[in-house]
Amino acid sequence: MNKQPKEEKSKYITDENGTQFFVVGNTKIRVTEHFNSKGKHIKDLVENAVQYAANAA
Repeated sequence: MNKQPKEEKSKYITDENGTQFFVVGNTKIRVTEHFNSKGKHIKDLVENAVQYAANAA
């Protein structure tokens, strides 16, 4: 039987200092935006990158 890996849900957390993190499973990435205000939000870019990497594996 072909067993699919369990898809881990992503989430954003903010620590007591106001620092935001993107978390998937045991991976925690500090989020800092340096993008054009008219461009895509970092949240969308990070989610797309993580999902792309997970599907490529």
